[in-house]
Amino acid sequence: MQREFVYTVDCEDKTFDRKGEKREPMIIKGVGWKPLTDDPSAKEVYSKYCPHIDKIKLLDSN
Repeated sequence: MQREFVYTVDCEDKTFDRKGEKREPMIIKGVGWKPLTDDPSAKEVYSKYCPHIDKIKLLDSN
């Protein structure tokens, strides 16, 4: 079975949130923001993008 998740990583707090879990949130212990050490994929996202986040230019919303 293949699962697809969307990760949000907080580069400052070194935590992540994962969306896409199909089970009921009440059943899953610890749903919400977790330390990067809890998930190898979140750690990989952090390692790849967080060191460069300050170099990304923001688009002007006007």
